[in-house]
Amino acid sequence: MTGHSIATRRIVLGLGLGLPLALARRPAAAVEDGLVGAWCATQDGVEFELALMPDGRFRRQERMTDGTAAMTAGTWRLIETPGTLRLDIQDWAPRRLCDALGCSDIRMAAVESYRFAFPAADTLLLQSGAGRFAFRRTG
Repeated sequence: MTGHSIATRRIVLGLGLGLPLALARRPAAAVEDGLVGAWCATQDGVEFELALMPDGRFRRQERMTDGTAAMTAGTWRLIETPGTLRLDIQDWAPRRLCDALGCSDIRMAAVESYRFAFPAADTLLLQSGAGRFAFRRTG
């Protein structure tokens, strides 16, 4: 590179480094693309619907066996630990639970993390301390 300006060297070095960095990002993007969509699961009679949107938002609906429902929503992303999905919860309903003894506020964890795997093209396994959930793609 003798005779080239420092600016030219920076551009050439930048291009040389940029290609491997671009290639390194593709697998994560492919995994994110695989996660994006609508998923459903049933476990112990509870029906779950999970929507992971391409803009990084998520929405989860749960229908219990007694007919009651719950919803959580927020943002999702992959974190540094390979194969880990993070849900940042920003909204949920209901926010209060009332019974014969009175009412109490429902508190939610701000973050949920799940290890995930795709055992088949239309199957998403999510595992956390709360258990293992097998979702199938619905959209």
